[in-house]
Amino acid sequence: MITRYLLQISLCLTGMYLASPTLASAQLPFSAAGAALRAGSLGGGVEVATPLLPNLNLRLGVTGASISYDTDYSGNDYELDLNLMTLSALGDYHLFGGGFRVTGGLMLNGNGLDVVGTPGGDAGPLTFAIGGQVYDATAEVQAFTGEIEFNSVAPYAGLGWGNMVGRDKRIGLLLDVGFVFQGSPTITMGTIDTLDDTTPIPGDAEGRTAKQILLDNVKQEEAELADDISSFDMYPVISLGLSYRFM
Repeated sequence: MITRYLLQISLCLTGMYLASPTLASAQLPFSAAGAALRAGSLGGGVEVATPLLPNLNLRLGVTGASISYDTDYSGNDYELDLNLMTLSALGDYHLFGGGFRVTGGLMLNGNGLDVVGTPGGDAGPLTFAIGGQVYDATAEVQAFTGEIEFNSVAPYAGLGWGNMVGRDKRIGLLLDVGFVFQGSPTITMGTIDTLDDTTPIPGDAEGRTAKQILLDNVKQEEAELADDISSFDMYPVISLGLSYRFM
């Protein structure tokens, strides 16, 4: 899939390059360099850029952030740590040699969520609700945690304004909007518990132990959460920046 995205991006950029009416007057490869400070939905960071072909720049960057907040979901209270970290290699094609551009490339995607359940949600104080079953947080399940991850390599496509190595000025403003195609989330949840894993529960049709029932309930929670956040396979990007051209 990644190879197909790369081929499509390469063909698109090559076609626009060959059709450029400013081919003869554009900057030579690596004849200029610029840097920028960034802030947006991928966090804050820095970028550098240099021309590769007429109207086509190479842009490399790193962005990141860490945000913590509380929420409730499926009858439980949770503490969430959102970790954003991306390394990007992008191509900016500046239509007609101006500030407007089409951007495509790849990102090393370290974005993810750490999830820590806290007792005391809708099921009552000192309890966890897991897979529709209530567990005592002192005698049965002492901790309920999880981790949400996405593809480590993700294509990016978007539009933007601003040229980090444009000849007309040294300092400029940048705007980018687009999407990181990071794939479906991988969710891993687990517990610290003291449930019995040797004696089947009387009346259970499958002859499961209390521990096995808990594991099945955890899998149910994973599946429900994966379905609810499936739309995050396309992570929206909006970013503002301030650039400076060195050469």
